[in-house]
Amino acid sequence: MSVEEVITTKYYAFKLKHGLTKEAFVDLPFLLENPKGMAPTLDQTKSSIAKLANLQPAFYDCCPKSCFCYAANPSLDKCPTCSHPQWKHGGQVPFKRFTYVPLIPQLSTLFKNESITQNMRYHAKYFTNEGDHVPGMISDIFDSANYLHLCEQYITSKGISMGQKHFSGRHDLALGLSTDRFSPFRHTFCQKPQLLHRTTHM
Repeated sequence: MSVEEVITTKYYAFKLKHGLTKEAFVDLPFLLENPKGMAPTLDQTKSSIAKLANLQPAFYDCCPKSCFCYAANPSLDKCPTCSHPQWKHGGQVPFKRFTYVPLIPQLSTLFKNESITQNMRYHAKYFTNEGDHVPGMISDIFDSANYLHLCEQYITSKGISMGQKHFSGRHDLALGLSTDRFSPFRHTFCQKPQLLHRTTHM
């Protein structure tokens, strides 16, 4: 990364961490007295960060009331739950859409960082002499009965065994999602709690 890219990344990280407004972000370079030409605008910063991240988001139309995502059935033009139309007048602009960054590119990006990669291999070292496991104690999710049960089960796809047990590889990742109801599109409608288990081999 160039000096300019490092500064831009630090600026944006500072903005996100402290919740700076757009106006405050514009004034930040003057506070730090950076050299001329090294004070990017917020739009320039976002563009640079997107280029550095190399992550392409996907955009999905959804019901304004959070009932339905049209990715589930692109042939529909109104919400099957509340009948709200998908398109505004003219049929070119959706009433609502959300941005999704695909999971695999996110994981690939994490593995490009050496220190993060070491942290992501924590589970592989947990039961070794280097790990934090204490026999007879539950001090981490990896001591849980559910995780230990999965470790003894072979991964299957459409009923066919993959010949490998869950989390047996040091690059395998356990992805978990647990929520106490949430509203993904800022509406009073809430999703039910979910629990997701998946093994991803990188």
